[in-house]
Amino acid sequence: MDFRSRDHGGSQEFSDYQLFTPGENIRHLDWNRYQRDGSLFVRQYERLERPEVTLVADLSRSIVVGKKVDDVKHFSAAFGFCLLNRGLTVRLYANGRFQRYMGWAGFQQMNLDIERLESGQQPILSLQKVAAKFSSHVIVVSDLIFSEGYEQFKQNLNLGNRSAFLFQLSSPSDRQPPQRGDYRLQDAQNNADLPCCIDEAMIERYRQCRQAYYHQIEAECLKKNWQYREIDTADNLKNQFLSVAPSGILFL
Repeated sequence: MDFRSRDHGGSQEFSDYQLFTPGENIRHLDWNRYQRDGSLFVRQYERLERPEVTLVADLSRSIVVGKKVDDVKHFSAAFGFCLLNRGLTVRLYANGRFQRYMGWAGFQQMNLDIERLESGQQPILSLQKVAAKFSSHVIVVSDLIFSEGYEQFKQNLNLGNRSAFLFQLSSPSDRQPPQRGDYRLQDAQNNADLPCCIDEAMIERYRQCRQAYYHQIEAECLKKNWQYREIDTADNLKNQFLSVAPSGILFL
């Protein structure tokens, strides 16, 4: 993934010709063209940029309750490796802390740091107070579950004009809960069990509400020009990445 700016500087990536005007640097004159037709043109170059990418690993209580802690860690580490492998700088945000990584040594340290992250320290994912510190490209790995629903999603993920990619992790039991099993209703914010009675009608109502909720999130992402993908935690990492970028190319 290469990020290019429209600034012209002394890179090795040729961009265009421009007619020479007095005062310009003569080192950029195309002398071969001058010998051919006597015209004075300056070679312009496009500056390749390797921007910093903020990688948000959500380890809030909803992730713990949903038993997706390892899924968040593994996917974040794998995606971080892809970014570092392209020469980008990764700034990890997890549990209210930032850490910056570069290069192969950076990946090794990032992998260790992600593995050591504790889960459930924050009641819910909230980025509004720290978004000003984010880079222009933001990647969020989360289940995107908010106790107060869609409106809280919009409030807590207020990233301004940044380019964002949201990976929503979901398990098969999230999408299609079995009709029988050891169900518990748990308050993710207060980490407490609540009394409940589950029947088939309630499970169907849950599926409908869940589908409507994530459709709202997807529509909000489209409106903000963010990219959104649902990741199946039952898939291996290879299939997860193929579902994100079937062609092998991902534009952030």
